[in-house]
Amino acid sequence: MSLFRRDRMWHYDFWYRGNRYRGSTEQTNRTRARKVEAILMLQAREKQGLIRTSRVPSLSEFAPRFLNWVEASTLELATKRYYQYGWRMLKVTDVARMRLDHINTDAVEILRFP
Repeated sequence: MSLFRRDRMWHYDFWYRGNRYRGSTEQTNRTRARKVEAILMLQAREKQGLIRTSRVPSLSEFAPRFLNWVEASTLELATKRYYQYGWRMLKVTDVARMRLDHINTDAVEILRFP
């Protein structure tokens, strides 16, 4: 639990269940900032409200959304087939189980397809 000041505004920075929460309390008074921080910590425990907790999906979790978009799009038929074939090749690799924000050039360079 940490409250610190940047310029005139107070900011919070705390961890709960392995997730880091930080941001501005939008307060210039330390006492009011402590109250805002306490509310945010309670919301983090209850998984509600002001704090955005967005989990980055894995490639295999994101694939249905992407493939639905491909089907509904006005792309050429050959392009649609290309994307679908590409997913069929990718889904059997280790990259399919990786979170989207962890896929980088190193992971892509070691990909090998039959």
